[in-house]
Amino acid sequence: MTWFTQEQQQQANSGSYEMGGGEPIPANTTLPALIDEAAWEEYQGNRFIKLRWTVYDGQHKNRKIFQKLHVDDSAKRDRAMSMLAAIDLNCGGTLRALGREPSTTDLMSALTNKPMHIKVD
Repeated sequence: MTWFTQEQQQQANSGSYEMGGGEPIPANTTLPALIDEAAWEEYQGNRFIKLRWTVYDGQHKNRKIFQKLHVDDSAKRDRAMSMLAAIDLNCGGTLRALGREPSTTDLMSALTNKPMHIKVD
């Protein structure tokens, strides 16, 4: 038994692969989505909250949308905190009730698997 299927081997032999995902989602599209991953991340010394949304219905079902909230960046903090507060409110307000900076575990338990509508830009 081989690890790769015959189709995967043929794709490898052709040297091409289609990533999928389809066409870009048009700007100002409202989608039914939920957060399925929320965590603190760091890149080149900049810390941020990374959210991964999954569209759960409609034409773009199962598409992933990634969002970074730069809550530690002084230039972006106000907007990022306002966005996080709005998301948290729609998820029940658990983060605000903490009264402290949330951990990754807090983010996951407070924000994930709560359906809402998002507008992509």
